[in-house]
Amino acid sequence: MNGNTIQPVWTEEFSVRHTEVSREAFLRADVFFDYMQEAAANHAKHIGVGLEALNAIGLMWVLSRLKLQVIRTPLLGETVRVTTWPSGVERLFATREFLLATGNGDPIARASSCWILLDQRRMHPRKVLETLPAKLPDNSARERFFTNLDKLPRVPVDHPLRTEIRESMIDVNRHLNNARYVSGVFDWLADQRKSAPRIAEIQVNFLAGTAAGSVLETAGTLDDRRFYIESLLGSDPHFQASGLLQTS
Repeated sequence: MNGNTIQPVWTEEFSVRHTEVSREAFLRADVFFDYMQEAAANHAKHIGVGLEALNAIGLMWVLSRLKLQVIRTPLLGETVRVTTWPSGVERLFATREFLLATGNGDPIARASSCWILLDQRRMHPRKVLETLPAKLPDNSARERFFTNLDKLPRVPVDHPLRTEIRESMIDVNRHLNNARYVSGVFDWLADQRKSAPRIAEIQVNFLAGTAAGSVLETAGTLDDRRFYIESLLGSDPHFQASGLLQTS
């Protein structure tokens, strides 16, 4: 926790780097997730519910669901300002909002997310309000962008791509980082379209952790702008994504 005053809303700025853009210099879909998880992790640390505080009591945050709506995709060299805040608790989920803008404040994207608090040893969910080592700030007066992020219905998929999960893809929770699943979405769409996709809207649901050495098979369906994609380990779905592509 930084100082004595808790900031209920957190803001960080990122400069779009060469390694984060497509060949057309647009920010890749997975990098939106990189920026959001970085800002969320730093805010959680500031509040007193971050990685170190939870490790000390055998708990961890796991992203379960997130819906992102993109107004405009940033370009190489632009500044992306991420503003984020905890927005409440729904059942076993702690919810968090994200507002992305340029350095001048022009809107880029907005997102809502659902996080589960897990016991590290048994991997069982814990009740958020009863278990956290610090109190979440009250942001009930602030906007919720997307509510009731439900399960995604599975549909028939095709054109599988196989990806071996390497150590460089693993995060501090010892499984495939959430943004790397979205890299798989980007690659599958690019393979089908023969060009780098730009996302207008996407909901992602994380169903199971994926360890290093695993081989995921990512397949999907694409109908004009609308897509559904899932990643499986064997016959078990580990990840789902559904959304729309930008028109131009």
